[in-house]
Amino acid sequence: MEWVKNNLQLVIGGAVAVALLAGAGYYFYSRFAADKEVESELASSRDNLNMLLTQNPFPDEENIVRVKADQKRLQEFLRQAEQHFRPMPSETVSNSADFAAYLQRTLYRLERAAKDASVTLPTNFAFGFNAQKRLLQVDTNSLNLLTIQLSDVDTLCGLLFESKVYELMGVKRAAVSTNDQAALTEYPQDYLSSRQVSTNETVRAMALPYELTFRCSSPELAGVLEAVARAPHGILVKAVRVEPADAEPTEEGMDYRMAEGRAVPAERSNFLMMRRYGLTEARRPPPPPVPTPGFGPSPAQRPKANVLVSERPLRVSLMVHVVRFIPGNAELAAAPPMATAPQL
Repeated sequence: MEWVKNNLQLVIGGAVAVALLAGAGYYFYSRFAADKEVESELASSRDNLNMLLTQNPFPDEENIVRVKADQKRLQEFLRQAEQHFRPMPSETVSNSADFAAYLQRTLYRLERAAKDASVTLPTNFAFGFNAQKRLLQVDTNSLNLLTIQLSDVDTLCGLLFESKVYELMGVKRAAVSTNDQAALTEYPQDYLSSRQVSTNETVRAMALPYELTFRCSSPELAGVLEAVARAPHGILVKAVRVEPADAEPTEEGMDYRMAEGRAVPAERSNFLMMRRYGLTEARRPPPPPVPTPGFGPSPAQRPKANVLVSERPLRVSLMVHVVRFIPGNAELAAAPPMATAPQL
């Protein structure tokens, strides 16, 4: 201890030197590890650069010009494609009162359009909106989707009326609000139980399914499909079910009136087709005259008429998807991802 006291400065200097050497060693080790990490990143970047330099096509000036030209063609294609996906016209709705007024105006306009086109509607028909028609307060969280569905139904039914179908029997849509979920059992004729609104995040588009059931003949059906094809909206026909109007509907083709437990007779369908062509002076044809015994040719001697076309009324279930581009709206973007819908 005497030596330490006599050489205190030397001891303190030695301790400081050891501490500095330890710090320098730690610093050297840490920087060595960082240097290795930088070298690894540099090697990875060098490999990526070599890969890019050896790729075909090479990003030279000529290929860059070609890419820019392709971008312009793509933008032009998108501009032309948007002409076929124009949103259907609708009103701005901000609360339940606005939607109720919009619904009443739309239902009244559709009823008048059906009457002007001689299209028969079920009694007190709500075009798939029975739940909202009878409510004073609707689900405010789904006002945008309900407004879109109402505008879609308005446009789709307008295409049917323009095509002069005989009778619109039912309109089904996807349930999008809590009011719809509560009304699934009360108004099953208004909803597609196995389908829902879906979205595609890649193209920022949404698909809304609808099923329209109506009676017509083959020329009117062709007119409906042509009107859908000519419409400047994104209407995709997913399935068409065609059945004789007097046949029992299948389970998925149950129409609006089957909920009452009775089918529409064949005479009713024939009358609708006759009324379309001005043949309704009498609802029923007069009974055939009773032949007098002994006069006129026998049944075997009567000439048979040549029937060229025997047109029969048809019951059609048309499944369509209306595709819309999603605006910057969180409610619309929250719809489930778009998937391949099951066929009818």
